[in-house]
Formats: sequence, structure tokens, C-alpha cells
Amino acid sequence: MKIHIVNEHKKHNQTLAHLSSIAWVNSRPAEDIDTLDHEMVKQLDLPVNEFTGAFLFVQSTILEREFFTSMRNHVMWAQTSRVQNILEFKMPEWIGDYENEYFQLVRNEMIESSKTERQDDFRMSLPIMSITKYNLRISVREIIHIISFLRSMQESGDYNHLKIMISEFISEMEMVASSLGYPSEAIDYSKFKKADIFREIENNEEGTIGDVIVVSASISFSLRAQLIRHRGILIQDNMMSMMKNNSIIFANQSTIFDVKIICSKKDAIQIIRNRSCWVAQYNLWSPLINKIENMLNLGSSSLPCHDGSCPFEKDAELRLTQKDPNAPCPIHARITGAKLKESHIHEMTMQWKKDERPMFWRSEIMAVSEANFQKSNKEL
Repeated sequence: MKIHIVNEHKKHNQTLAHLSSIAWVNSRPAEDIDTLDHEMVKQLDLPVNEFTGAFLFVQSTILEREFFTSMRNHVMWAQTSRVQNILEFKMPEWIGDYENEYFQLVRNEMIESSKTERQDDFRMSLPIMSITKYNLRISVREIIHIISFLRSMQESGDYNHLKIMISEFISEMEMVASSLGYPSEAIDYSKFKKADIFREIENNEEGTIGDVIVVSASISFSLRAQLIRHRGILIQDNMMSMMKNNSIIFANQSTIFDVKIICSKKDAIQIIRNRSCWVAQYNLWSPLINKIENMLNLGSSSLPCHDGSCPFEKDAELRLTQKDPNAPCPIHARITGAKLKESHIHEMTMQWKKDERPMFWRSEIMAVSEANFQKSNKEL
């Protein structure tokens, strides 16, 4: 095997040859990059136009972020609520005075809730129209697809309450495409298909077929945002229908969406093992976890530590040092022999009750509490 690294545009005759052009010539050895019709290549709705792209740092509403994540081919790395002060959330400038008054009331309620509730709980009130930030790697072909999709939303008249958001979204995407050598006036959008960014639910049938599982559920926006990042899962939902209603402007992380997921049993089991973990937000995932566990009859094998080792040790350790304010994991504490305080045991018990987790967690808490008590006595 021989590999040649092509990681930059290169010049020919003092002009820039895009990676898409280089890829085209590599696939057509008889053609020469100096005589290639580069504009012809740019008009192709083919993977060759996925080599040219951009690394973007985006500031947008949470809802706009979901356009990118739902396209599935992106590379994304986002800020989380762990590094943001979500109580200081900001809204886009196009939000009206009436809506801003409402969101100030939401902020006040979140501030009050933060005094007694875990962040995982009070952040569910965070508006999906609030601003978030993330890194994004996207190809020019995907950019053209998303512009085409947004234009169709703009033309339909069903999303007039979002018209400013859509207009600004289109403008920013056109700016990025132009910076990559694909100005809108030079692109024939009729040659590019309208991307099916949000796949609508066709029916609610569910079950298992061979190695494939199909599950329908009503879940929070927050869970939908996490599910869509699992590329091994095909997701259909009612996002388009939800966006047709003016109430989408007031939606938050707890707003309920209908989803249907299709994936392999292997992927489903992996998701369950990750999300059944103590450090995961169990109550967020329970509508799906309970269904899949019952359909696949997983039992105790649903935990990620079923083999006796913790795959999320760093996250678990943060809870012992209070760097993560949530309760420590009782199984991790047992496996590692961690020294616990009485407050840790209390936090575990409260989280078990709050999340309505299975009874075996209660047994684990009692076992690690007893082991910790005996260890303390020996030290005395």
C-alpha cells in the first residue's frame, strides 16, 4: 500500500485547484487539472464535492444546530452545559419583545430551580431558541444541500414565524460556500437534490426483524439531540411538523417529539449499555431504554460495566471529587474501593429515587455503604 496525503488546495497556473477538482482528476487519469472544467465539477451533486469543505466555529440557536446534526455526515464538537452557565443563556436578536419577556421568566424560574435541583433537571427548561456554540466540519456539497432545503422552507410559507432565522441561516451558508469558491450565483441548485434533513415518520410499527430493531417513542428534544448523533441509527421524527407551529419558538429541552429509530440489535445494546450507566441521565433515556430492554430481554447485561470494569472511570471519579456535582456511582465505588462520605451515600440514594432507577441499584448502594462502614471501623 502507498498513501499520498492531499490535505490542501494546490495552485495551477496561478489559480486555486479545489480538493474536489483534485479528486476528480485522480479518478479520471486521462484528464489534466490545468485544462479541467472546474465549474463543471462544482455543479455535480456527487461525493466528489464532499472533499472541499470548511472547519467552522458556529454560534446559532440550538434548533439551528439540529439541522447540521440531522444531516449525519458532519463532524461536530460542541460546548456542553457543563462548561456554559446556562442560567445566562442568550437569545437571538430577531426574537421579539413579547418572547423576550417570556424567556426572562424562564430564566428566573431556572435560577430558582438551580438552588434545589440538579443541573440535569433544571437545564431541561433551557429554550431551544437560545444560543449555543460548536465546531463543525462540513463539505461544500452538504452546504449546498442545506441551502436548498432552507430555501424550500422559505418558499413554502409554513414557517413564516421563523423567516428571519431561516433568512440569516441561508445568508451565512451562502457566505461559507462563496468563500470556498461556490458562490450562489454560479451554482445551478436545480442540479442538486433537496436534502431530506428531517425524515418524517411514515408509520408507528415497531418490533424486531432479524438483527434489526425498530422502536417508536415520544421523547424530549434533549434526548432527540443526543440520539441523532449516533450515526448507526436511522431516525424519523415529527420535527418538520413541530416547526410549522409558532409554539416551536417557546419550546425547550423537555418539549416532546415523536421519534422512530431503526438500528441493528448490536447498536441498540451498545446504546443501552452506555445510557444505563449510573453517570448517564437515566430518566432522560428511560422511555427508550425500557422499551429496548424489554424487546431484547437484556436483563443485567444492559450495564456497560457488566464485565467488571468501568469504561467511564474518569467521569465517575469526577463525582467523588465534587468536580461533577452529581452523585457518585455505587458500582464504581465498590470496584475501586473508594472511600465514601455519608453525604455520598445520601446523594446516591436520592438520585436512585429521583431517577426511578431499577431496584438493583438500591442493593448496590446498600452494599457499598456497608463496605464503607466496615472500612471506616477498621481504620479506627
